Parts: sequence; structure tokens; C-alpha cells
Amino acid sequence: MKNVRRYAIPASIIASVLLATGALAFDIVVNTPPSSDGTYSQWDTSGFGGAHWSKVDEQLCNDGTDYVFTSTAGERDSYLVDLSGVPNGSRVNEIRVLPCAAKINPKVGMRSGFRSFYKLNGGPNVNGQTFNLTSTSFVNWASSTPFHADFVKDENTTLEIGVYVPAGLNAGGVKVSKLKGEVRYSDGN
Repeated sequence: MKNVRRYAIPASIIASVLLATGALAFDIVVNTPPSSDGTYSQWDTSGFGGAHWSKVDEQLCNDGTDYVFTSTAGERDSYLVDLSGVPNGSRVNEIRVLPCAAKINPKVGMRSGFRSFYKLNGGPNVNGQTFNLTSTSFVNWASSTPFHADFVKDENTTLEIGVYVPAGLNAGGVKVSKLKGEVRYSDGN
């Protein structure tokens, strides 16, 4: 019978080899708040006007002191987001849009809601989740259905996130006081 020699390979060496070969990649999530107005500015703004993005850029759901709002079906509002936290060369595989929103009209039976969307590099709108509203109190969504994406971020990549009101969900009106994006990516290195 042969003697079999066993050698222990430290986990750090295995992990280093897997990382170096790309066989082991970690998904990283970056918050991407609005940084400027996007393609669409069709909703109204609270207060005395101002940039639309500045009405929804809070990290926390505020008390509704500044927001965008509409009760017109088909209107869109969008915002460029800051992608500086995503390294160039990274593969983006998921985008989430996390709103804080409320119904305008408290009357029971008036349907109210909106959908999220995103635009990549000025391309077509990619429509996402429907958010139904039942209260005039602001609701903060801590999670949402993700958009499945597949692109490599470079220095020219632009991403907009936005909201729109489909027909049938406009009767109660919608106001949004926060819209945060989350981008999930795998580091290409």
C-alpha cells in the first residue's frame, strides 16, 4: 500500500488564486443619490421651484417639506445619479430604485401609484416596479424589485433613475420626497 502525503494549502492562498483568476468575485452595492436633473422634469416641485433632483436627494425619508408631485398620467421625472463610487471596468448587474412617496388626495377609492424606471447612457427608458400608495403619509421603501442590468461602467457611463405615473394610478396624485438608487456591481479586477 502506498503512502499518501497530504498537504494543507492555506485558505488565503486559495482565495488569492481565485481572486487573481477572476473565479471569485464579490458583488458590491453602492448608493447612488441624484446629482442633477435628468431627461425629464415634468412633475411639479414643492416650495418655490428649484432643481427637481434637489427635492428628492435626501438619504432619509423626510417629512415631505420638499418633494416632486403630479396627478397627470404619463408624466415623468428623472435624475442623473453619481456613479463615482463604481470603478471603471466594473460589471453592473443590478439597479434598484428606492423611493419615499405618498398619495396626495386622502379620498378612499382613488387609486394612486407610480412606476420606477432607469435610462442608461441616454438610451430608452427601462420601466420597473409599480409602487401602490394607500396613504397620505410618506412610505419609505427599503427594498424594491431590482432591474437586472448587464453593462461595464466606464468614464462616459451615465445613469438616470426616475418615476412616472401610469394611466389608472393618477387619480389620487403622487408625491415623492426621496429617490435613491442602488447599483450592484462586480469588480472586474
